[in-house]
Amino acid sequence: PLDITKGYMEGTLEKDFPVVHEGNKSTFYRCFETEVTIPGIEGEVLMRVEYRKFNDPKPPYEKFDQMRFDYIKPNEDGTEEVVAEMYWLIKPNQDPEEPLHDLQLSHREVKPKYREGKGIGSSLYQHAESWARQLASEKGEPLTLTANAGQADVIKWFGKLGYKPAE
Repeated sequence: PLDITKGYMEGTLEKDFPVVHEGNKSTFYRCFETEVTIPGIEGEVLMRVEYRKFNDPKPPYEKFDQMRFDYIKPNEDGTEEVVAEMYWLIKPNQDPEEPLHDLQLSHREVKPKYREGKGIGSSLYQHAESWARQLASEKGEPLTLTANAGQADVIKWFGKLGYKPAE
């Protein structure tokens, strides 16, 4: 399990984890990195989780933060190649005492050379979902995972994962 839930709930991610990028609009904190085995990919693959805190007070960024889940393949020359990435906007509840209400899938991609039904996107999703379930369990309340209904391929993919559209 990802041991970032407590830090998120207590609002200490920014203090607990190192800054890996700081820009005008946002700051990235490295929360977690571990080696994983991905079927169909030879060699080392890292799963990396980062928290993105938006610094921009302008809409739509003033109310959202982001959790980023990535599979990264280190290359022999010291560079890194992104295999897959999935980003979730953290949409806060209106009550400041209950900051988390909804995680909205804002981006998902498996790079073309790693596609072809290997299940890499679904595997990465399972890691993200595990974190979300852990967070909901710790908070003792339901948590929704949403996606833009205009993205037919995403909705179809969610159906394959066992989800149904909300009524």
